[in-house]
Amino acid sequence: MVKQIHKNRFSCIPRNSSLFITSEGNYLYCYNDMSHHHSLGNVKEMSVREAIELRELTEARGDLCDQCNMKGRYQGAELVQMAAKYMGSRLIAAVG
Repeated sequence: MVKQIHKNRFSCIPRNSSLFITSEGNYLYCYNDMSHHHSLGNVKEMSVREAIELRELTEARGDLCDQCNMKGRYQGAELVQMAAKYMGSRLIAAVG
């Protein structure tokens, strides 16, 4: 996720850290596409890597991004807590 934030021109944390797939197997542009109108493709036709690369080439969608309820959701302290939790779970897995 840190690499995505650093390298990606989008400051959208969910978009940079998650790939959303519908029950029909369609890759979504973002989780906020409740209507599933902005599909990037289907798992039968493209790999996860291809879907992520395709999404990286897409521009921000005003119709989705302007109404997003996650804007500003992740603040500095929350990101540090999330990173600490992740690193702690990795340490436990390595030791255990």
